[in-house]
Amino acid sequence: MKRKGLTIKSRVDEGIVSVSIGREQTDLTASEVTTAIMTLISIRSTMEPSLAKEDDAVGQEGPNLTHQSGLQWRFARQKGLDDLILKLGHPGLGWLACTLNESQRRHFLETYLTYESPPENPKN
Repeated sequence: MKRKGLTIKSRVDEGIVSVSIGREQTDLTASEVTTAIMTLISIRSTMEPSLAKEDDAVGQEGPNLTHQSGLQWRFARQKGLDDLILKLGHPGLGWLACTLNESQRRHFLETYLTYESPPENPKN
């Protein structure tokens, strides 16, 4: 089977994204783009190789956690800095990293440790 080329063009002024595969083209609204993104992320999460491969997480020296869903957490420090790097690996999105300074780490930990799930709504 011959592969057809994929082209994506944004028409920001019109709020439209044009998607073409081969000779077929369709225009998507912002809502349709969001739906397509969420669907593609879900599909990509099941494909190999995962976008969150362990060897792609720079800074493997810190604690590593993996959830059965494939989501991964990595912690690392940059040499010479006190900041902590929190990395989240999603099988369909890849790695997202953020740097937390001391007060942000404290706030993150306090919020996590004291968070209570909202009560479930009883069925009427």
